[in-house]
Amino acid sequence: MSDDQPTTDENQRLTGPGTIISLVLAVGLVIGVIIAARIAYDHAEHQPVTLNAIDAPGASSHECTSLIDNLPDHVGSYDRVSLTQPSPDGAAVWINGEKRITLRCGVQAPDSYTALSTTEEHGTDKSGGHSDSIRWLGIADAHGGDKPVTDSVTWYTLGRAQEVAVTGPEDVAQDLSDLSEALHHNPVSAASATAHPAQTPLSTLPAAEEAAADKQCRSLLDALPDHFGTLTRTTKDALGNDLPDGMAAWTALRRDPVVVRCGVQQPASYRPGAQLQQINDVPWFNDETPGNHSTAVDPSAEAPTADNSSQNDSSAGTTDNVWYALGYSDIVALSMPASSGNTVITTLSNAISKNMEKSGV
Repeated sequence: MSDDQPTTDENQRLTGPGTIISLVLAVGLVIGVIIAARIAYDHAEHQPVTLNAIDAPGASSHECTSLIDNLPDHVGSYDRVSLTQPSPDGAAVWINGEKRITLRCGVQAPDSYTALSTTEEHGTDKSGGHSDSIRWLGIADAHGGDKPVTDSVTWYTLGRAQEVAVTGPEDVAQDLSDLSEALHHNPVSAASATAHPAQTPLSTLPAAEEAAADKQCRSLLDALPDHFGTLTRTTKDALGNDLPDGMAAWTALRRDPVVVRCGVQQPASYRPGAQLQQINDVPWFNDETPGNHSTAVDPSAEAPTADNSSQNDSSAGTTDNVWYALGYSDIVALSMPASSGNTVITTLSNAISKNMEKSGV
């Protein structure tokens, strides 16, 4: 026998009952640690969530109460969790790891639903005895530039008795149909603020006489690009209607549009000596008339803590700025999201200075 091979006694010690029991205990301990960790993770993941009360005038309505009571336990791969008490009316949350979906019922109608908005259909409503697709308007969180700083999107139901807002990652769109059954309790209503879209931005501004059809306005519009970032130029609104003369628009799914209109009258709020912003060779007037700066409440707002008080500002939302280029042969109006940055207005300023004659402010 080789000196390197174990003896019979050593073999018995290695394979004896004591060794086997020790191995079983060790494996059991590892499994126990894994199970305990999983239980702790699940417990932490499904802790109650605290939400702020927001401006939701219909949150305590019969429709919202019935909707909340009939929401599913799961939306896609997200699990519903309870809310800490006292909780706001008309609210629900689903969690998947660090991601979440927040639902708010009875919120204010979105200001950005216009004839340029591209709507989506997710789910089917069969409550009226016939099958109708459920329409949604998605608005991306695009603060800070053309591209969103997060992939968060808020979808609003359209044309229902109470407005419902659902906020979550952009890929949640494919799971919105899981809410169809509950939405039967918040029926379609012709009286809804979103039963019909608002008019195209800038379309109601009074026009200067024959200016929109003049040569300089046409030259300006022809000089503008086909794209502003993810936005693509269009000649029609979402209903298929041609845009008015002197107007151009750029749109994209879940993004607020950029709209330019050439040949409008001087804004009523402008006064000589008003503050102007010079961009290249063009002086711009920012019209701060109420209604030109629409603010939407963030439906996903958590209750403020030391860590999130600055990140979940309840005023976060979509804001459109209306600007007027003055000092040229025709006044040009621009409506753009506050998050557009400088690209849009700089590009338009360059086109104005190259294609229009100066006239003084």
